[in-house]
Amino acid sequence: MESSEENTRDKILNAAGEVFAEQGFAGATIRAITQRAGVNVAAVNYHFRDKAELYDRLIFDACCARRVADEVMAQQIEAPEEKLRSIIFHWLEYMLDPDRPEWQRLLMAREMANPTTALDALVENNIRPLGDECLRPTLRKLTEDRFDEKRLRYISASIMGQCHYYLQSRPILVAGGRHRDDPPAGQNGPEAKGNSMSASSATVSPVGPKTVHRTQSAEPTNRDHLADTASQFPKRGRRIILFCLFGGLLLGALGYWYFTNAGYETTDDATIERHVIQVSPKVSALVKAVHFDDNYQVRRGDLLVELDPRDFEVNRTIAAASLASARSKVLEAQNVSYNYAQR
Repeated sequence: MESSEENTRDKILNAAGEVFAEQGFAGATIRAITQRAGVNVAAVNYHFRDKAELYDRLIFDACCARRVADEVMAQQIEAPEEKLRSIIFHWLEYMLDPDRPEWQRLLMAREMANPTTALDALVENNIRPLGDECLRPTLRKLTEDRFDEKRLRYISASIMGQCHYYLQSRPILVAGGRHRDDPPAGQNGPEAKGNSMSASSATVSPVGPKTVHRTQSAEPTNRDHLADTASQFPKRGRRIILFCLFGGLLLGALGYWYFTNAGYETTDDATIERHVIQVSPKVSALVKAVHFDDNYQVRRGDLLVELDPRDFEVNRTIAAASLASARSKVLEAQNVSYNYAQR
């Protein structure tokens, strides 16, 4: 029985991850998830209560920060250089795992572009422990307490951003192909990236001459690696520059899209509640001219509509003629009365 329930639960998680990644939280429905999973509609409420709780669980599972923190803490590494290398290695190992479902990457990208309420819980329970318990204490030791918490947070964000580059820019890296001087495939995995990035973080970060000297003397292999990279730059510089320019344009476009679309929901079935004011004239006539357009802001006293006056002018002429006729009849009657009185 337990095996059957776990199988149903896994089916719902996989199907929901794909649906949420494709349609987002607002566009996904319980019926679409259960149809893709091949389970009963009530199974979602049984295992996860509602759609929001299911989405929170998927977002939490899609981020590997909590697992990285637990894995590194279990190793009990004392040396800050080795601990930083372990953090980067496990972070990349989880993110670049070939068995990791593709919908997890797409779901996280959609959540970053259009944050939901699940993001707060994700930061508090998943991402923050990695920074508070592992990354910033390691950087504090590595920099010998030279920086305050604000600067350490900036350095931590820089390291995490470098790790995420290999995940979000994987299509670009694959399309760019491999260079003939690149190391073999076995030397280009998370461990090689972790060594390179830990060396870069330790030497490029503004940690002062003393820390740089100590880190370089303790890690001669990293220094040799950077020297080899610098010697190969004339051969590969043009390709690296093109990748950097393209990556900068891509990040700029994504940033512009985020700041212009964040907080807006898209739907094909929505209504807008507004105050509608009906304006009607006191007389009926044909409209001669309209002096406003849709969504036009008007003020009191503005001319909105001109009515055709020809019908009113004809009626006024007829009324004036009738009035003149009536007055002439009154005068005629008065004259008749006066003559009768004289007799």
